Amino acid sequence: GAAELREKVRRAVDAVAAAVDERNGGRMPRDGGGAYDWRGVVESGRHLEHAHAYEAPAAPSAAPALPMHVDEGVLLAMVAGDGAAALDVALPTGEAAALRWGREDAVLLLAGDASRRFDGDAARPAPHALRLALAPGERRAWYGLMVQPPDDALLRGSRADASRKATTARVFDERLGAETRRRGLAAASQDAAATCRTQDGDVGILCWLVCVAADCEHGAACVDSQTDEVVDGGDHCPSHSSACAPQCLAADGRVGNRTSSSDGGFCIGDGQDMHMDGFRSGFEQKSRKPPCVNLYVPSWTLDSAGKYVAGMFGAFFV
Repeated sequence: GAAELREKVRRAVDAVAAAVDERNGGRMPRDGGGAYDWRGVVESGRHLEHAHAYEAPAAPSAAPALPMHVDEGVLLAMVAGDGAAALDVALPTGEAAALRWGREDAVLLLAGDASRRFDGDAARPAPHALRLALAPGERRAWYGLMVQPPDDALLRGSRADASRKATTARVFDERLGAETRRRGLAAASQDAAATCRTQDGDVGILCWLVCVAADCEHGAACVDSQTDEVVDGGDHCPSHSSACAPQCLAADGRVGNRTSSSDGGFCIGDGQDMHMDGFRSGFEQKSRKPPCVNLYVPSWTLDSAGKYVAGMFGAFFV
């Protein structure tokens, strides 16, 4: 299951970090003094999970599913199943080598760009491209875990959390324009790193890993209604339920009247293909609406009672 997969990937990341430390892999400086070793970065850093579904193009193409790039994190662990997937990795010589998973349950780890912030030379960022050998109509699941530096790690003299916010602001300015970004931050969140775009193109806030539009004058925050605590929307809901939802902020920055802009609908968010806490019902009655469910493809979001019922019957007859 999902929990077992995540546990195995995390064990692989821990093992690699420990092996690098044994070879004096270097230290990453911390704000205020001290430094992290590789295991410290894995333990205290942010973990960003990726779950993708790749589908073969209608017309055959030699282009990779993902072009050559370097990930921004410290480490990236990937699981792609059987031999239909391969990575083209750029070597220091300028040549490219194709890496394949030798076993269906194998985990491949690569160093990301942030690994250069260690004062040692144990790892080199690995530019890579993803290639998939898929038959027409075939789809392939892909899971990855990226370890990002801890918030107080120093990257080129700046804290990692400040660097992430600056990067997010720059991307918003480049892709959406400064004015759109300003309106988005006012309507969605006071933290640039927490904003996102919904499938409809609206600027929203991450809450329980789902991008949810929030129409709030003074910004919004992801709140766990079971504990009344503001939580990290880029992570799983601490109470592992549908209790996490955006709530508007008051003018002074505090959580306001506990009223979510998403209340009143059948569900919240752009949709996801699974619930992380097990089997759920879209009709359950709780203080917060459950996240919407996507049926097979992102465009088939079951965001109403009629669509949900039709989806159940459709899945039954497929």
